[in-house]
Amino acid sequence: MTATLDFQATALSLQAQRAKVLASNIANADTPNYQAKDFDFSQALSQATQATSENPTVPARSHPAHLVASGSSAAAPLLQYRQPLQAALDGNTVDLDTERGEPALP
Repeated sequence: MTATLDFQATALSLQAQRAKVLASNIANADTPNYQAKDFDFSQALSQATQATSENPTVPARSHPAHLVASGSSAAAPLLQYRQPLQAALDGNTVDLDTERGEPALP
């Protein structure tokens, strides 16, 4: 039962992190040269659950030099730049329709 609850906590933590990334993209929709960011939720979830299931006393990390923030059960996922569907003259790659249409959970 604990493993199920840990999985749910990890998934909720990653969902919150993804919502912050998408909100940041929307907030910077008019910032010149801003590059939209995102991460693969499924990959981040599998990495976070593998790391915690292998050794539950050691927090999951995305890089050896980075530590998980206290109170967080999931490491910060690797952010990647999103490829724009249509180029903008100011170099901004945020597409508001794409950002609003992205589900927080796949």
